[in-house]
Amino acid sequence: MVDYDDVVMDLEAYTYLDDESIDKSTFYVMKLSASRLIRGMEYEDLKVVQYNFVDNVNVNIGPDIVNEFRLVHSKYPEIRIAEDKLNINYIRIDKVRELGYNENELMKWLRFIAARSYEEREAIAEGDEMFMEFNEWIDNYVNDDVTKEALAKWNKEIEENKNVKIAREQGIEQGIEQNKKEIAGNLLKMNMSIKDIIRATGLTKEEIEILKENN
Repeated sequence: MVDYDDVVMDLEAYTYLDDESIDKSTFYVMKLSASRLIRGMEYEDLKVVQYNFVDNVNVNIGPDIVNEFRLVHSKYPEIRIAEDKLNINYIRIDKVRELGYNENELMKWLRFIAARSYEEREAIAEGDEMFMEFNEWIDNYVNDDVTKEALAKWNKEIEENKNVKIAREQGIEQGIEQNKKEIAGNLLKMNMSIKDIIRATGLTKEEIEILKENN
């Protein structure tokens, strides 16, 4: 979190973005906004901007490199409220990697952040003393034994959480599929037509015919 003039900036990073990450990020910025309230302060003094740097995006947040979200009317998106009070941005690192050479300073910074190796950052930093110094600092930091151990633990936790989520989703899908087949079996016993069972359960004709043979 960074206080800059009259704006509170929250910086977040996700190497894997899903619905759960979106919820976490959104509720955090709401909590952050509320925590800044002080008795007697003017609400116009409260401004919070969140920047989420995200990779491996598994939820629809928009196709652009920078996807900005504000409070808008659900039916008339041109109508906005508290437009400059709460601003949430998702910066897609995966899209940044698709960029070629770009003179734009912001895009250069984003390409530098998205780089996966010292050599890749070095190529982007070439000719820019500040970028080159920053690259050396990053290299020293990530190769520090304590940092390497922390990063390894962090990556392991991310992978484990991802696997748990995938397993949970697969379990739910399997449960739904099994439930459909149980319903179809009961409808067959009630002599409902295969056509109507397809409409009721979403199962294919072949799946229902197999159930009919086994009942």
